[in-house]
Amino acid sequence: KGGLGIKDLRTFNTALLGKWRWDIFHRQKEPWAKVLICKYGAWRALEEGSRGCNDSTWWRDLITVQQQQQNVPLKRQTEWKVGRGDKFRFWEDPWINTELSLKEKFQRLYQISCHQKQLIQQLGTHTNTGREWQLNWRRHLFDSEIAMADSFLGDISQQQLHPLREDTWIWKPEPAGHYSTKSGYDLIWGELMEARQEQDYGAIWKLKIPTKTTVFTWRLLRDRLPTKQNL
Repeated sequence: KGGLGIKDLRTFNTALLGKWRWDIFHRQKEPWAKVLICKYGAWRALEEGSRGCNDSTWWRDLITVQQQQQNVPLKRQTEWKVGRGDKFRFWEDPWINTELSLKEKFQRLYQISCHQKQLIQQLGTHTNTGREWQLNWRRHLFDSEIAMADSFLGDISQQQLHPLREDTWIWKPEPAGHYSTKSGYDLIWGELMEARQEQDYGAIWKLKIPTKTTVFTWRLLRDRLPTKQNL
């Protein structure tokens, strides 16, 4: 975004497609969403990057953008808020930790689980005292896996499920928790600018100028000069 307020089109396009991702998840009962679910698998196919031979150009472009590095901030700022566990997968979705799924955190346990693709709702029952998990394994745990299993059980036991609520996404940059193209654009563009600044700072030290000038320039750009405001 320059001085005239002109947006970067590639970044803005990513933010717009992020709105599609959001609406496909939250508006699954809409007629257009039902068509996408029947034809492509909708939001789950987007998250996994699943492609079919007969996919439309629009859908392929949407999946491509979803897998790009530029889209990572949007996923990182999306909180997976579990309700009754009717949409999220127990192992493969980051419903406990936004950064990591249980599959990524406990890889060995995932490999021996009999429920790798199951939804949270399918792995237990809700009682008056809380959630009773029903987990089955392909083999008995080794002694070296006991500590990992204890940590795993500690993680899932702390998570509260709500039988009367649907699983949902929360957009963390907005107080209301709803995604907007503007906030998505600002987030992506801000991270791009930070990355470019870091590259520029590194390039300063490669310039063939006196060392004192290099240090002064670096401190100036970093706002590290001993000015009255900084002191």
